Amino acid sequence: MNKHKGYKQTRQITYDQMKVYGEKFEKLRKSINFSLNEMSEAIGVSLSTLHRWEKGKLIPQTDIDYIERKIENVAAKVLIY
Repeated sequence: MNKHKGYKQTRQITYDQMKVYGEKFEKLRKSINFSLNEMSEAIGVSLSTLHRWEKGKLIPQTDIDYIERKIENVAAKVLIY
């Protein structure tokens, strides 16, 4: 059971697809000069989880689109300020 309000698993992804998402997550994080620790705290996951997502070694248990939006929102907020 997922704790996110309105959670709905919209699609399953493969590890190959996760590598693409991971590269995007890492690029976004680095574009705002956030460390792994800073980004993991900002989106509410452990440092090791974020690291494994970025390396394509772990597929999120929550919807990938939800995770992507959280990371993009953090990046947007940092770039605005």
